[in-house]
Formats: sequence, structure tokens, C-alpha cells
Amino acid sequence: MPLFDTYIMTDWSGGSRRRKNRRDAIWIAYGGIEDVSPQTESPPSRSEAVQLIRSLLLERITVRSQVLVCFDFAYGYPVDFAAALEAATGKSDLPWRLHSFSQEARRMLGLLKSTLLSLV
Repeated sequence: MPLFDTYIMTDWSGGSRRRKNRRDAIWIAYGGIEDVSPQTESPPSRSEAVQLIRSLLLERITVRSQVLVCFDFAYGYPVDFAAALEAATGKSDLPWRLHSFSQEARRMLGLLKSTLLSLV
């Protein structure tokens, strides 16, 4: 006996090669366990993607289906986030900036270089 009646899978990562080279393309695949193959849709906007997922969930919930919903999110900050945060806070020593670690990075590169040279 399956754990779920319906599956909704969402690729929210927004790769630029997904839909006619359009940035932030979102793909949603969904279907029931009886379906031969899932239906797929690529809504033109994030708000329309959210609306589609909500409508699919409401549809399934009203008939008391067990639904598994999965999202593939990109684990990264949006483009220019660091610059916007720096402008908003006035801080330039943000932790993910390389210059915050520049002394340690130089030391590590020096060790690596001397190790590699000793192998030659």
C-alpha cells in the first residue's frame, strides 16, 4: 500500500536553460499513483506557480488524499544580494566575502604552494 496518493514535485531552482533561455523558470510535475505519467507545467511567474501548487493541494485535500509535496530550491543567495546587504548595513566585512578571510587564505595558499614545490 503506497504512503501517498498524489505527488507534487517542484523544481524552483530557476536554471536559465530550462525554458527558452528564460531566467527563473519553474517546473511543476504532479500526478496520482494511478497515472501513467505525471503532468508537467511551467508557470510564467512565481506567483502563478504558488497559485498552481495551492490549487493542486486544495483539490487533493478536499478528497482526503495523502499528498507528498517536494521542492528543489537553490541553496544560494540571489544575484547581488551581498552588495544590497552591504549597502543596507554599511558593513563591508560580511562573512562570505573573501577579504574577510584574506590573511588566512594567503597563509593556506602559501602552505599549499610550498608543499607543491617540495614535491617537484
